[in-house]
Amino acid sequence: MDGCSSHKFSQVVSIKLYKVYHYNLHLFLGLILCSSLAYAKYDFPIKNPFFATIATSPPEFRPQLIDEKGILEETFKLKVFPKRKLPKNLWDVAELPINIAWQEKKAPIIVIIAGTGGSYNEQKMEYLKKLFYGAGLHVLQISSPTNYDFIASASTSFVPGISQHDAVDLYYVIQQAFEYIKVNHSIDVSKIFLTGYSLGALDAAYLGDLDARKKRINFSKILLLNPPVNLYTSITNLDKMIHAKIPGIESAEQFFNHIFNKLAKFFAEYGRINVDDALLFDLQGSGHAMTREEMAALIGIVFRFAVADMNFTSNQLGKTGIYLPVNQRVTVSTSLTRYLRRVLICDFECYVQQRVYPYWKQENPTKTLNDLMNNVSLYRIQSFLSKADYIGVMTNADDFILGEGDLQFIKDTFPAGRYTIYPYGGHCGNLNYKQNARDILAFFDLALSR
Repeated sequence: MDGCSSHKFSQVVSIKLYKVYHYNLHLFLGLILCSSLAYAKYDFPIKNPFFATIATSPPEFRPQLIDEKGILEETFKLKVFPKRKLPKNLWDVAELPINIAWQEKKAPIIVIIAGTGGSYNEQKMEYLKKLFYGAGLHVLQISSPTNYDFIASASTSFVPGISQHDAVDLYYVIQQAFEYIKVNHSIDVSKIFLTGYSLGALDAAYLGDLDARKKRINFSKILLLNPPVNLYTSITNLDKMIHAKIPGIESAEQFFNHIFNKLAKFFAEYGRINVDDALLFDLQGSGHAMTREEMAALIGIVFRFAVADMNFTSNQLGKTGIYLPVNQRVTVSTSLTRYLRRVLICDFECYVQQRVYPYWKQENPTKTLNDLMNNVSLYRIQSFLSKADYIGVMTNADDFILGEGDLQFIKDTFPAGRYTIYPYGGHCGNLNYKQNARDILAFFDLALSR
């Protein structure tokens, strides 16, 4: 979860827990968030998929990236719908922030789509920007359609989660972004690439399908990084993680207290508080290491915060009255804390049944919830994916968002040479591993700059 407007529930929770536990939860969660080629030897050092997801690659196993100071870039804001009027508490997201990093010579441009609830400038997005920029590409970073800024400023329905609709919204935004770049920067583009991770990879797949029919952008290559194959399976798996059984823990409050006590004891023995990339590795190497269940619950809670942001924003703008009375005036000073508990109780499956399915059913009155789930998965566009030889996928055998048969689907859909399944890495935990970085760039016929 990244920075947000006054309504953002993760921020509300952070402030509340700071007062209770005297520790900055938001900073801690920010740290956390932030094949046909079957490897005979793959040396990614973390074999636990939950820890890999939380910690990502140890610093010494990461590629050397370009320094931020060496990047020519600008964050600009698009007024996607000039006539749209938003509630006053969303004043800061009336325009969609997008980042462009450009080279001083002709080069391909790559569009990167963030994962669930992800902002254009979250940690993984910044990593990929530096990776691709250092390899000589222009880079365009766009938030997930499930991020509150995208919902408020660029969603046509205010109901993110329907892949076809999200792709249409993204397609329009990308074209507008290209127009902005054309007018405001002298950027010479040779080809257009696309990638996304997690839910952003599913979005990229649907963008590819849409572009193949509309032919307004003409992506040359598309790489899907750790995509959900069946979205319903993925969200169900993530929703369940928050319920991981931890002895003596019966509530979220007890869970955070338990984790912070572990940290306090660790820091007391460590001698100092050092919140950096090495923190979690030091913690796991101590006598206060998190258990598998604790790590699963932590991932589930971070995911739930992302869902809460999306859910509340979607319901407020859709004027459903589910969480906020339809006629209630909301300003920047309106306290939304009393709605916190209700929104956090609603997981992603709840959001789908409460918000997405009713909306989708208006257009498809005879269709079931199962029909909806089939319409927001890679299964729906399998024929397109199998024939589109410019699309590839990279994922992990131990990625917990995948269900039974999903890896086989990838093998059956993507011919040899177009998919890579790594044995370890959890969910996106090995994106910043040196070997993965080389493979990602190699897909686009690029190489590490150093």
